[in-house]
Amino acid sequence: MDGLFFDPEKPKRLNYGVLIRASNSDTTTNCAMIGVIGVTSRFSLDTVEIGYIFNQSFWGQGYASEALVAYIEAYWGYSKGINFIIAKVDPFNMGSIRVLEKCGFRVVERFVGDIILPGLGRRDTTLMKLDRP
Repeated sequence: MDGLFFDPEKPKRLNYGVLIRASNSDTTTNCAMIGVIGVTSRFSLDTVEIGYIFNQSFWGQGYASEALVAYIEAYWGYSKGINFIIAKVDPFNMGSIRVLEKCGFRVVERFVGDIILPGLGRRDTTLMKLDRP
């Protein structure tokens, strides 16, 4: 991963593209976007929800963990008054659960049938939480 790119002209933008550089390139002009990461909503006064999605071709290669660590570090430096970051994940998505655990998140609650996904019907979710260091 080549970094999360922050645009000082748009400081309130909290979603970032995750880019990977072509192996033979030494510039950021030869990059491909492999994922997106960011805050999806404000859960409460001191808690935000984070989400991410990556191209399936890049699953299992450590990019999600690397991006999440970088994003959280930048977010803690940027945000004031936010003490917790949560993530909601499908309990069958073990890859994403491992990514969150590697980044310090812990399971706090499980919900049964609390969301409806097109084509999949009712699904359970696992709520995971990270405390501000």
